[in-house]
Amino acid sequence: MLDSDGQFLSHLLIRPSGIFSPWGLSYDVNTHRLWVGSWDNNTVVLYRYITRQGALTDLNTATADVMESLSEILTTGTEKPQQGNQCLLKLMSPPKLLHSLTVTGVGGCFHISCVTSDRVWVSDDEDNIILTDTTGVPLHRVEHSDSVYTLSNGLHTVNSESELSYIGSNYNINKLSKDMKTTTTFIERTYSIWRQQCVYWSPSTGDLLVGMLNNRTGTGNMGKVTRTSIRIRTTAMWNLY
Repeated sequence: MLDSDGQFLSHLLIRPSGIFSPWGLSYDVNTHRLWVGSWDNNTVVLYRYITRQGALTDLNTATADVMESLSEILTTGTEKPQQGNQCLLKLMSPPKLLHSLTVTGVGGCFHISCVTSDRVWVSDDEDNIILTDTTGVPLHRVEHSDSVYTLSNGLHTVNSESELSYIGSNYNINKLSKDMKTTTTFIERTYSIWRQQCVYWSPSTGDLLVGMLNNRTGTGNMGKVTRTSIRIRTTAMWNLY
């Protein structure tokens, strides 16, 4: 765990049980759960590591016992209470394993985007982006061609409207509607040098952020998506090679 300034706080999990090669992570801001995907198999493990005193955030009452005798450390200023709930957040030590599932239809869980408390998008490095629930059964598959999923990390994200944004063919950014019936290419690649590599929707600002790579110089950059283009922040450039 890092703080808002990027300073190391602590190890949250060390070689999680059931995960041989932890690779993909997704944090559910509503339930404070952590989804962890494995690189070398189709396993996804769900942990609870933050509790809110007086609030039950689990799927059912059987796993919602926030009063269990665990060593808990108060978080100091790392998160703000949600509106209407002034309870303090507590960091559980150790985190509690809630569920483990095997995702069908992927060759490893390289990246995870949380939709609801029991539904996530999972992708691998073999052109598969699948919506699944806690059973691991595919509920929907993103159809695409001429894939660019060579790095396999950070290629999709979900906004507050449960819409999926992902990098598709020719490094364009596409959006899949909540009902999964309409796919729109809302950002086309216009920079011949910069190539879209990853996307992230910020729940705090509502912005869609895009990480880009310049293969010629080996530098990275970050941009913010507007309605029609990507506003590049040149001050965020860094060397990757």
